[in-house]
Amino acid sequence: MRHVNNKTDGFEFYCTCDASGRNWFAEQWKRWPERVDQENTTNIMFLYGGVLAYRGEHGRDPVMSDDYSVHVASLDHFMSTPTHRKGE
Repeated sequence: MRHVNNKTDGFEFYCTCDASGRNWFAEQWKRWPERVDQENTTNIMFLYGGVLAYRGEHGRDPVMSDDYSVHVASLDHFMSTPTHRKGE
């Protein structure tokens, strides 16, 4: 059984999708929390995985809505914060 990880799935999907998939990500990042379409997810972590892939390819953040950029900044912080400290 495959473990579901929205961040990893978003990263992998962005890396392997065609131009229409990348355009979907770009539009969803710009319009979040509004849905670009009703068929695809607006899951924050799935979209964040796409942001990480975009950063890896372009060396910068994609264009994002103000709301989504706040979530990305929070996720960046939490992903870089250790979950425990030595001796605790």
